[in-house]
Amino acid sequence: MSELILEASLDAKDLFDAFAAEHRDQAEVETSSGQDGGTLLNLVIENAPLLSASISLLIGALRGRGIKVKASKNGVEIDIGAAAKPE
Repeated sequence: MSELILEASLDAKDLFDAFAAEHRDQAEVETSSGQDGGTLLNLVIENAPLLSASISLLIGALRGRGIKVKASKNGVEIDIGAAAKPE
């Protein structure tokens, strides 16, 4: 199974919570500590390829709000391209 983790600031809470509620069996929100000691949100998505369209919409919504997001797949950080970089 393919696990994708999206990591963002607390500004992403409502979007992450909505995504997890919509995909209850495949996604959950967790918190972690950032390098600066601040709190980060992690959206853990199981079997991510099945949800790729929804994940793309989520990344677009995060970008629209100017929220930076990092992604890792199966423990390895991945480049999610320009969608993750606010203008």
